[in-house]
Amino acid sequence: MRIDGEAENRLRELLHDPRWSLPSWPDAEARVRNAARRQRLRAARVTAVAGIAAVAAIAAIVVPTLPGVSPRRTVQVSTTVVLTCHDSAGQQGEDGPPARLVNGVDGFIGDPNAYDILPVQHLNGYRYVAWKSALSVAPDAAPYRAVSVVTPASARLSYGSSIVKASRSVRLPACGRRYALYVGSILVRHPACVTIAVTGPYGESITVSVPVLRSCPGHAGKRPGPNGHLAE
Repeated sequence: MRIDGEAENRLRELLHDPRWSLPSWPDAEARVRNAARRQRLRAARVTAVAGIAAVAAIAAIVVPTLPGVSPRRTVQVSTTVVLTCHDSAGQQGEDGPPARLVNGVDGFIGDPNAYDILPVQHLNGYRYVAWKSALSVAPDAAPYRAVSVVTPASARLSYGSSIVKASRSVRLPACGRRYALYVGSILVRHPACVTIAVTGPYGESITVSVPVLRSCPGHAGKRPGPNGHLAE
């Protein structure tokens, strides 16, 4: 081949090498064709990867804005919010009716009127209405009482300095010689009869139902059965 011969002769001249010391080159045209084929394959792979990345980026922007598609919500695991006596609004005596004293915690006044307009709060991408419900812990309930939502699962308790701390359970300490007052709200996503459990440090739990924009059957003071259901 003329191309091979010229390239080989030129290389031998540059290296001052006699013809018998270097092996002959393989087919130069075949090597050029193979190299070009490898370059085309690499270019095709790079183009395909870039196309996939572009489609994914466009989908991430467009899909949340399509009708009927909800934006991604932040999912958070609900934990018990632990308050201290510094979070208490002060000391007071025991409230009378319609407040209810349940396992050392006084309050649990509801609102069964479906036509009332309650403040709206937003938490983790969801819309809630807030029923303000102050609670006070009796001095003989020391060291604390845990107040927890039983049903509905979407309801939250907001006690403390910020709504972002709203949770299904809050621990309220007993402070001083009088009832320790804690200001807060019950948050619901729709009218509900909110069942709340009040639990002491040794596990004794009593439930109470609080109406929020709807009526409740009378479950105040009933203990949950062995399966967690209200005892009849």
